[in-house]
Amino acid sequence: MLKQQAIWNGTESESYALLESVQRHCACQFDQAGARVRTCAPHDALVHSQRFLDGLLFARRIARRLMLEEGSLALTPGIVAEPVGA
Repeated sequence: MLKQQAIWNGTESESYALLESVQRHCACQFDQAGARVRTCAPHDALVHSQRFLDGLLFARRIARRLMLEEGSLALTPGIVAEPVGA
């Protein structure tokens, strides 16, 4: 039985950031011919887990606000998040 394919509901720039992150943490396994023999969990989630994608997008969009509220934004350089509803 085929799993249902997930749909990315974020912006194009958010999708690029997500793909870069997944690529950095990829643990897929390939045979000598270059064919994938095992798909890593992040790549599987990208394709098959709508809840995973929606949760990542939600967390990304509220991260900056939560860090500002906690007063810890200065401790985490490089955090870039788009406003909720962007």
